[in-house]
Amino acid sequence: MRKSAISLLSCLAIFARAMSVDSLEDASPMLELLPEYVNEQDDIALLDKDSPDEKGDFFVFLQKFPLEPIDVFFHTEVVVCNKDKFSTQQIELLEQEIAEMKDFAKVDKSVWSTWSMPCVELGYGGSFCEESCCSVPHGVNQLDYPLNAHRAVIMNADTEEKELYIYGSSDISGNQAFHDVCHNKCWSDWKGTDYNLITNNCNTFTSTVLSCVYGLSEKKPNLGISDMVDVTCANKCDALSKKFQPGGGETALM
Repeated sequence: MRKSAISLLSCLAIFARAMSVDSLEDASPMLELLPEYVNEQDDIALLDKDSPDEKGDFFVFLQKFPLEPIDVFFHTEVVVCNKDKFSTQQIELLEQEIAEMKDFAKVDKSVWSTWSMPCVELGYGGSFCEESCCSVPHGVNQLDYPLNAHRAVIMNADTEEKELYIYGSSDISGNQAFHDVCHNKCWSDWKGTDYNLITNNCNTFTSTVLSCVYGLSEKKPNLGISDMVDVTCANKCDALSKKFQPGGGETALM
């Protein structure tokens, strides 16, 4: 648990007692997946490394939303966009940010609000489903996600307060990243019932994608108690690696 979050945790525990609830989790909102997204995985998302959509260079973003009704808790998702969808000027802007930043850089809303290029959205929320990655939707809405969309995979995100951050670039597509984290166990099975407000939440999923798939920083912008787990990857999660083939070999359990 990160020391920087301890004082906030203590304050929220006091808040929980003041509200006459038994625990912090009782006083905190669950990041509940939208019902229509449970077990939502489209057939067109089958991994084909020879597909043009899976080749090229990709920008990796994080989007951050406060949770309703108060902005003490936060939800994050990873958004991956093919560089081919950006103009030369937009690419130069983002590449300059990447070259100069440490961990991540905020993209001004006045800039990204005009960027409607299709991307892949990767997010996780709690639900009652019990199949691997059943709470990581990967259907049409996620595979064709406009970068400037005010939308999340959970129902209680304040999507109008979205913030966007650039984390880096990669040759791994968003669809590939989904398979890498869901093809075999990668930190968690990401079942809906695996969700835990503190130890295995949406931000833990974001950390896993950023760190275990893309090899990028898992540090995030001022999430406080919403992001208290450091994800460590003994091996990179890779659906095409021998270690992560279905039904055999080592899994990416951290």
